Amino acid sequence: MIFAGVSFYIAASICVYVFKAEIKPRQWIIEHFTSMVGTGIAVYTAFFAAGGRRFISELLPEQWMMLTWLAAPVIGVGAIILFKGHFQRKYKVKTKQDSPLQHA
Repeated sequence: MIFAGVSFYIAASICVYVFKAEIKPRQWIIEHFTSMVGTGIAVYTAFFAAGGRRFISELLPEQWMMLTWLAAPVIGVGAIILFKGHFQRKYKVKTKQDSPLQHA
């Protein structure tokens, strides 16, 4: 459910950005960064689910394997929230809606 929620949020924010009538200058940087981090979440989760599973199983007991799956979305969503706020302040790009779910 965590991955579905993250995926839905990122997809909704991209749709809101794409279909927006007016885009503020440098807002694309914020959207680009958010999409890059979202892609990173997917790549790291896939790595830990498939290839990295054997490597990590030697380091962590089996009960802790779920931690490797949850680390990528937790760190990634945290990074999106922090850096999105940072770049909105830096480039003075404050959108009217902070969440794409408000318009979905």
